[in-house]
Amino acid sequence: MRALGLLITALALASSASAESEVQVRGELIWNSERQTLRPCGGEAVYWFRVLASNPHFSLSQQVAAISEQHPDTPVLVELDGTLSGVPSVGPKYEIDQTFIVSRIRSVAAGTCE
Repeated sequence: MRALGLLITALALASSASAESEVQVRGELIWNSERQTLRPCGGEAVYWFRVLASNPHFSLSQQVAAISEQHPDTPVLVELDGTLSGVPSVGPKYEIDQTFIVSRIRSVAAGTCE
């Protein structure tokens, strides 16, 4: 499992050279009114998590709310496709390593990377 996390992190880093390269990331999601971040499994990076289309955004927010209600102390584990880009000049007020722009939501569940 750790090898998979390292592979995903390596792919994510390699894609940062080309913002158009799509990557698949599995990681723990923090999604609330103060923070929207994704920490890939097996890595230390923190991505600012952006879902730009309204329908996937709504669907994800509903899924996260249901998981948080049923399992309030359990992290949300997601598997996503998207692209990595740099840190925007006008971004969140907390520290991030890159921005992850979601193109496809593969799975959302209660759980951790371990």
